[in-house]
Amino acid sequence: MKNSISVLVVAFLLFSCKKEEAKKVNDVVNEVKESTEVVAKEGKGKVVLTCNNKELIAEGVCGVLVTMGDLMIAVKDKTNPAKVFTISFNGEDFPENGKVYKIKSKDYTQEGKGSSDEVSVSFSEGLPNNKMNTWGSDIAKGTVQFVYNGNEVKCTLKNIVLSSAEMFNADDLKSDGTISGELTFFKN
Repeated sequence: MKNSISVLVVAFLLFSCKKEEAKKVNDVVNEVKESTEVVAKEGKGKVVLTCNNKELIAEGVCGVLVTMGDLMIAVKDKTNPAKVFTISFNGEDFPENGKVYKIKSKDYTQEGKGSSDEVSVSFSEGLPNNKMNTWGSDIAKGTVQFVYNGNEVKCTLKNIVLSSAEMFNADDLKSDGTISGELTFFKN
């Protein structure tokens, strides 16, 4: 889970540049570390992203943490810890049992929280050559729903479309990707 936090810190740094404030990278990293807390017992997940008939799979530990005031669910791949699927909420509350959440892009440059009915979703793969492939919910299609069985929480993902980050992605992966899969974690 610590590696997931590191990957999330990098992702946060890539997408959280405020125009009116120029902070040192180390200050931001320390702020994220200080405000991050694991809030659920780890489970497991398998998420498949299909893009141009290629499959990228993040399969491994699924955990939940609160960072910078927002709840985040992450699946970290067991063979490449830099391959991560995330669902990010607006606020630190756990998802409600049975509630359907709309997938929307998260604007880190805006002050204040977004709607509690919305989540942002991303799939990122760090590569050994200091490159990455990443997809996000900029033009996402789909919804996310969580189902509880006691303290076990499950989420099934079907046909969720995410947009590619064309600036980063390899030429053969510069298209929208479709997510499917399942994740399970345990509410403390």
